[in-house]
Amino acid sequence: MAARPEERVPDWRERGGWTLGWEIRRWGKVFISRVPGGFGSILRRTLYGFAACGKDCLILENVWVEYPEGLTIGEHVNIARGVIINAAGTVVIDDWALLAPDVIIYSQDHVFDGIDVPISLAEDRRAPIHIGESAWIASRAIITAGVSIGAGAVVAAGAVVTRDVPPYTLVAGVPARVIRQRVMPGEELDATAVHE
Repeated sequence: MAARPEERVPDWRERGGWTLGWEIRRWGKVFISRVPGGFGSILRRTLYGFAACGKDCLILENVWVEYPEGLTIGEHVNIARGVIINAAGTVVIDDWALLAPDVIIYSQDHVFDGIDVPISLAEDRRAPIHIGESAWIASRAIITAGVSIGAGAVVAAGAVVTRDVPPYTLVAGVPARVIRQRVMPGEELDATAVHE
């Protein structure tokens, strides 16, 4: 049940949602996220305040990162336009990973089981996300809190990943499920490795 009328519910400013410093940081982040090209990528790598960012990372324009102090990026990572990352529960992206346009990675979620508190006032759940080396997250895929994507895995466009993805597999769908294993050039695809 929602809060009773006689109870005073604090507004978003009283819950810590707004300060002058918060406002200035948001405006700065909006500006930095829109600077194009290599210079913009350097600005984002330098000024976003990531936990760590390896060499030769490309972070294109309109990438939005909430809780950048919880984001660790390996070397040679490519993050395309429009990616949204919430690193409240920590996000680790290993070397050579690719994030295609409009990917959403969210390590934070609402707890909505109880009906005694409005969802907007309920606690949140935070869980780490790990994206393995040389994994490819295709356009508009969604990675949810607590998920680990194995090395060399491919997440198909539009997939919603709610469970761990084994290394060197292709997953697709809503929710994502294993479609097949990836193989080395010249190897045969094992028919038993294909899943429904």
